[in-house]
Amino acid sequence: MQRVPDRLARCAAAQQDRYCVEWRFTREPSLRLVAEGGQDDGGWTLYRVDGRGRYRRLLEVRPALQDDRWPGQTFWGYALDVTDAVATAGAGGVRLSFSFQSAALEAGDSPPTIGQRQLPHLLLWGQTTQPNIVIREPLRFEVMTSAQAKVRSRQRGVTVIDGARAAIVAFAPTDALGATDDGSVEGIAHTQFALRDARRCLGTRDIDYRLVFADRFKVVTNGLRVDYRGHQLGQGFGAVLVNPGQAPRLVVAREGPSTLQQLLPQAASELWREPACVDLR
Repeated sequence: MQRVPDRLARCAAAQQDRYCVEWRFTREPSLRLVAEGGQDDGGWTLYRVDGRGRYRRLLEVRPALQDDRWPGQTFWGYALDVTDAVATAGAGGVRLSFSFQSAALEAGDSPPTIGQRQLPHLLLWGQTTQPNIVIREPLRFEVMTSAQAKVRSRQRGVTVIDGARAAIVAFAPTDALGATDDGSVEGIAHTQFALRDARRCLGTRDIDYRLVFADRFKVVTNGLRVDYRGHQLGQGFGAVLVNPGQAPRLVVAREGPSTLQQLLPQAASELWREPACVDLR
């Protein structure tokens, strides 16, 4: 993978207050990876450049960076830290390493413009300047072409949760991301409020809090797994609570997302034995 000079790239039109870096794949020059954004936003996208120089969006990805200085760890990739991608030549074009294990769209993500339901991680190499920004979610990389990854990213996937780490993963349906109808907007808001209340009452505990847009979950602990899907998720709004050493808890809003503001702190109180959460009921 080689960096394309800014004057020759899509980045030539970038505004001065925004960053933009473009790479081309040596074995497939029409395939490009572009990282662009500003102080408060950013995104990584794979493009195909046609014979007339037009950029055709393939899929958006999350940058997962590995650094030889920290074996066994994966970091969030920053554009200027990246030196290459894990790529091999094969039938159908360059084959890259993607992970769909933790590919659920999250609160704060912009809805992809190309029909994606999942935002996979793309494996890159480089030297991180932010060794404290570690990707903690479980990632299992699979080798495939960008075309294969595009097809898979449009399918409903499975969000994998590491059962060895304390977490509250709140969720909303994938179709709710970017939706403007009252049901979706209010459902997301109530879910965010419930997650906020649980976080406040649990205090300084080392717990991972997330809101994802997903329709199926799998909690994995020492090779054992617990699956949640379909009718188990009620109206599609709820949360999975994980405290190592105990069975995971599923909280769902069967009578409307507003009930989560009572149900989620109550479940947190029981799982972590926290009286402050009881006071919120």
